[in-house]
Amino acid sequence: DISVWLEFRRVLFRSILKKEVSPQNINKIYEKNFNSTIDFFSLDIDGVDFYVLKNIKFRPKIICIEFNPYLTKFGSIVVEYKKKFNNSNYYYGASLDAYVKLLKKKSYKLVAIDSKNVNAFFINPKQFTKKFKEIKVSNNINLINFIKRNEKIVSKIQPDRYIKY
Repeated sequence: DISVWLEFRRVLFRSILKKEVSPQNINKIYEKNFNSTIDFFSLDIDGVDFYVLKNIKFRPKIICIEFNPYLTKFGSIVVEYKKKFNNSNYYYGASLDAYVKLLKKKSYKLVAIDSKNVNAFFINPKQFTKKFKEIKVSNNINLINFIKRNEKIVSKIQPDRYIKY
């Protein structure tokens, strides 16, 4: 199982839970501990975040998810799900394209990427009156430059170890 600090934030209420999180129990954790919409949901467990996010049934207003920026060049790919995941040699997580594809199915839009190119921010547009511009991964100059600066690392990535999503 994956040990993680799972942080749920509300405007007037903040709660931090230390729980073993898995794709199988994420919704039970939410149901047991929260009775309203989450404003900001941040998930960072260095491995199988994609599968946890894929299984959530609750609808946060904003989702922050860590992605593997080194996978950008390879399109929509994710690590294979394993209960005991061992992240090594840049083999972890999912590409940003995979998260965009997954969260688009849940009606979320990618609206921001942090300056280090590791965290992506998605919104549920139905929760906002303001219109946010959606970011396209393929023409994001910061991400493109990140890949160029890290070409040595990217060249060591073995995309055939990943699953296409």
